[in-house]
Amino acid sequence: MPVRLCVGDPVLVYLSKKEKTHGIGLIKYIGFIAGHDMTEYVGIELLEQCENGHDGTINGFQYFQSKDRHGIHVRISNIIRKLNGNEIMLKLQEVVTMFKQKLEQYISAVTQRDNYIETLKQTQRDAKRLLRQANDK
Repeated sequence: MPVRLCVGDPVLVYLSKKEKTHGIGLIKYIGFIAGHDMTEYVGIELLEQCENGHDGTINGFQYFQSKDRHGIHVRISNIIRKLNGNEIMLKLQEVVTMFKQKLEQYISAVTQRDNYIETLKQTQRDAKRLLRQANDK
């Protein structure tokens, strides 16, 4: 069943059909591109930079605004599917959980490092004290 696409819709899109790479982004433009045939294109702002990305501008004409290297124009056939709110929410929950785990690991590693540094400093102080005592005798 065909799905109606609108500006603002989140989509899963092929960045390269040959390499089967894909990305997630928001539709920012639907229409034609000057100098191209009468093929309709979809302008998408991706979550992540892509190799051939741009800022929404092609040949000096701005079709939409996006961060540099986050914008792409693709044919409608490159849209894999429209994403729904539940999918996005579940993915965000996964990402938040992963980042919390990584943050806890980082904090633990920094605490271990700081404790080790304190141990080394104490060892150095003890060694200096022993050296002074030996020199005083």
